[in-house]
Amino acid sequence: MIILMLLLIISSEPSIAEKQELIFRDQPLTDVCDELSQHFSVVFTIKSKKLKSKRVTARFSSQSLDVILQDLSFVLNIRYEIKGNHITIRE
Repeated sequence: MIILMLLLIISSEPSIAEKQELIFRDQPLTDVCDELSQHFSVVFTIKSKKLKSKRVTARFSSQSLDVILQDLSFVLNIRYEIKGNHITIRE
């Protein structure tokens, strides 16, 4: 019983990637995706040249990749699709 409780506590701890703060100041979406790729060990594909040049100013503290993608999707009016560790971004 004690081991199970310890495992639950350990598994509920945020990952190192989720503990760090990400700050973007007027950066192109390509740069943001590069940073997110390194931070969360995922691969991005941006399907539109126009999207690649969209600028991002944002601060993310301890958010999961899902929350960050939802925020970017709302603010930039983009759509994304996740398949495994690959994320495709399109208009």
